[in-house]
Amino acid sequence: MKMQAGMTMQMSRIHPHRRVPAAILALGLGGLGAHKFYMGRLIPGLVHVLLSCFFGLGWVVGIVEGVRYLKMTDAEYERTYVTGIRSWL
Repeated sequence: MKMQAGMTMQMSRIHPHRRVPAAILALGLGGLGAHKFYMGRLIPGLVHVLLSCFFGLGWVVGIVEGVRYLKMTDAEYERTYVTGIRSWL
């Protein structure tokens, strides 16, 4: 693909249409950090696993995040979790 002068190509690691699968993973497997691993966030995913193993809190956080993802628009999700690289609630 040839680019014209003055044009730039930007590619996100995560596209906004992936908000719904991330929400489904958070609701179903949130305690295991599946949604964080899906989003490319290794450390927060591992924290979810540890919170679930030791305190049982990873599941609660996963459900809260899943609901939050579903309530967001694609633009909000993109701005918060892709360009803003926010890992937590």
